[in-house]
Amino acid sequence: MQLKKAASLLMATRPTGFHLAALLHKVLEKIDQAGSSQPPSEVILAYLQRALVRQREISQETGRQGESLLASGDTILTHCFAGAGLLYMLQYARDNGKDIKVVCTETRPYLQGARLTAWSVSEMGMDTTLITDNMAAWCMSQGMIQKVFTAADRIAMDGVVANKVGTLQLAICARYFH
Repeated sequence: MQLKKAASLLMATRPTGFHLAALLHKVLEKIDQAGSSQPPSEVILAYLQRALVRQREISQETGRQGESLLASGDTILTHCFAGAGLLYMLQYARDNGKDIKVVCTETRPYLQGARLTAWSVSEMGMDTTLITDNMAAWCMSQGMIQKVFTAADRIAMDGVVANKVGTLQLAICARYFH
């Protein structure tokens, strides 16, 4: 089936994108369930419209929660691409008169921080600086960073977070440099 091939190609674009893969599997499942009673394009469109509304609600609430952690004058460090929740957080901070600067790590090997985070944040008109991954500890040691926000590939029910291997050093440095 051509749709399965297309889904596989899309999944290959984000090898760490669990949510993209899950979404594509669910869409293919919905098409199979509909059988010939509905054209695949209608099934896909209806499912994606519902999914987008729900994801926007989750991202907005995540942004509201994150914004409550920010103080005007903060410079935050980001690692990887934390998605729309991060962008809503920054938008709400700006809407509430908070002056926030953002330092983005490049996030090797796929450069999500450079390609997605730094670009998105700069497009919002925020003060954005892109650094190499191995500069983060030095920036923290100099008092340049007040808060660290990272993406999370998985969060377990007990609160344990799994992300890129580079996230561990950021957590250790953030704790050490307060």
